[in-house]
Amino acid sequence: MNKDEQLAKQYFQEGDQFTLFMTPTVAQKMRSGVVDDIMTREITSQAVDFESEEITDAAEAVTSKIMLSYEGIEITGKVQLTPFDREVIDAVATLSLNNEYVTSSTIYRVMSGKTKGEYVGPKQKARVIESMDKCAFSKLTIRLPEAFVETHNDEIRRLDGVYSGQLLAFEKVTANSSKGLIDVYKLLAVPALFRYAQSMGKISEFPITMLDTPPAKTERTILLQGYLLRRIDAINRKEEPLSKIMWRDVYEALSMSDAVRQHQKRVRETAREILDYWQKYEFFHSYRMDNKSNGGILVTPNYDFQG
Repeated sequence: MNKDEQLAKQYFQEGDQFTLFMTPTVAQKMRSGVVDDIMTREITSQAVDFESEEITDAAEAVTSKIMLSYEGIEITGKVQLTPFDREVIDAVATLSLNNEYVTSSTIYRVMSGKTKGEYVGPKQKARVIESMDKCAFSKLTIRLPEAFVETHNDEIRRLDGVYSGQLLAFEKVTANSSKGLIDVYKLLAVPALFRYAQSMGKISEFPITMLDTPPAKTERTILLQGYLLRRIDAINRKEEPLSKIMWRDVYEALSMSDAVRQHQKRVRETAREILDYWQKYEFFHSYRMDNKSNGGILVTPNYDFQG
């Protein structure tokens, strides 16, 4: 019995709540205009070429192409990439630093900052599995401007400024057991998007415990704290002209622009819990909330924040 078969057998016997993984102490997050653009796209079997507003020292734009494709197999239909898929890719990239094998439970734990093998329910696992499958069938190519490639680091020049592959590359084993659906993923490569962001110096690191905020880790909470984390990180890095995060942008990021007032109020309350928790990490010096219709979160940045 080889290593893969032994691991799969152990999971079928133990259930995928059992963990053999090295728990990360740091969560890695991509920050990039290219990533922002790609992870909101609807993709089909027809390749779509587009340019992204990534800041480089070349006059030309970064060009990307994405389509539904898997090892030459023709795939019909369309899928929508979402902020949840982005969180999954970040979690897989974080785990891949020290793990060859992962499960839907370990991925969800990293997304929510859990580090002690906490229970993950079937609904949460199913959402991760759905996202993993979607990313496996999404083929990406990113191409940097030639003028930029010629003047930058060895890694960028070695690749000719081209990053390509599935959004996530893995081998999957699944089976039904007395403990439900068991899934084990053998990671085959660091995600192409992550490799691009890494070579461009567009990866931010945070203590994994920063993601273990007090609110219940629903999908909405994970997306909200991921959005706030990236926005405040950008403010700290002086990559945003203003230090205010507008509520309308938060609602749009959560697909809640047309939600009833009570649901939007709950988002604001959850945001307050998250921000209060982050203050002990000195992620920012202070914040103030304005809950008017055109209001938002005014952040006093901490330019010296070290994750």
